[in-house]
Amino acid sequence: MGAVKDLYYDIETLFIEGYGAKAIAVQLNIPVEEVNEVLDTFGVDEPDQDVDAADWDELEAFDPYDTINS
Repeated sequence: MGAVKDLYYDIETLFIEGYGAKAIAVQLNIPVEEVNEVLDTFGVDEPDQDVDAADWDELEAFDPYDTINS
């Protein structure tokens, strides 16, 4: 697959898993506007793009080095 198809696939997969546009942008390290453009091509309504807005604080507090074995 090409880079663009991979990006579309990653965005679609994360959205299906329940992530909103902001969380997807953070995870993929791309602008949220780019995520919104891709979601628009899938026919996703804008209110549905940020379904995880309530979980945004938890995502920002995520520490990849804080493991059960630490």
